[in-house]
Amino acid sequence: MAVAETVSRGAAWAWIRLMRDPIRTGKRLAAAFAAVALLAVFLTPRHQAEALLPILGVLAVTGATALGSMAVDAVTNGLEDMLRGAVNGLLGMANACITSLTSPDTLTVGYDQMFSGLSQMMYNVHHLAAVPIANIVLAIFLIVGLVKVVSHMGRTEMGVDTVALMSVFIVYAFLKAGIDSSYSLMILGFDISRMLISNVVAVGAGSIPDNPVNYLPDSVGNSALLVVCLIISLLYLLISLVVKAVASLVLVVRSIQIYVYTAFASLPLAFFVSESGRSVATGFLKRYIAVLFSGAIMALLFMMMSAIAATGGAATQPNFGDADGVLTYCLQMFMGLVPYMAYAFCLFKSGAWAREFVGV
Repeated sequence: MAVAETVSRGAAWAWIRLMRDPIRTGKRLAAAFAAVALLAVFLTPRHQAEALLPILGVLAVTGATALGSMAVDAVTNGLEDMLRGAVNGLLGMANACITSLTSPDTLTVGYDQMFSGLSQMMYNVHHLAAVPIANIVLAIFLIVGLVKVVSHMGRTEMGVDTVALMSVFIVYAFLKAGIDSSYSLMILGFDISRMLISNVVAVGAGSIPDNPVNYLPDSVGNSALLVVCLIISLLYLLISLVVKAVASLVLVVRSIQIYVYTAFASLPLAFFVSESGRSVATGFLKRYIAVLFSGAIMALLFMMMSAIAATGGAATQPNFGDADGVLTYCLQMFMGLVPYMAYAFCLFKSGAWAREFVGV
């Protein structure tokens, strides 16, 4: 009675499992039948086992086939899990790159914090190398200006032109003060531009999702479709890394330009006193203003990038076996690369745009 009850319970359990997952449960039952067949072969006496050989052979072949199918399924499931994990890992790195691109903190730091230790070096170059040469150039222009005034007085025979003579010394005094304080004036201009950048960042600041790109759900289990997703996600990561590299390069180049312009600012300013060399000084000031203003353009681009990243995860997550959904997901991801490539190009052109603003 107990054996019959156990058998009936086992049969009921097998039937329930078969209804829930007929393919997997059928394979397991077939494998169990194979195991029972092999056990029966070893336990049944030889003279009785001959009658059971056909049945046991069928069960053994069926069980072996089921075991092979289960092994293939295990390998396939492992491959799918590996591909899905690789796709989500690549998307995770891409999300980190995109999130870091939306942070304009480098543009709002002070002059001393752009590159630690370089500000003191630039100060020494300015005061110990550039300012003395600029003063020599200014003194030469002063002498040339005095010679012109005196020679003009000799030709007109009107005596000493006090106004012309005093104007030469006044211009020299103003330029001498400007050269000596050019380092502080350049930093003042930098601080004003930093204030503008901070205002742009404050106006455009928004909330950025932790994962701008949606991860691939576990329900996707088609190996071929997962390979397509892997290729697209790898391309997505590479483009994100290129954009990040371009952004970092542009920021570093701008910081170096500011340091170099500040260190040698006194030299072009010395040419202000000469009419023929005045274009050198004005051109330098325009270019320095353009470098500073390019930071505001970059800050605006960062804010635009934040808006793009906030809506970048809108790709529809596909379901298991949904080939159209997976391909749509990959297409949306691929099309999402276009704004990032355009963003990198705009960052690269920000300096040229700033020069157009100041007319250089």
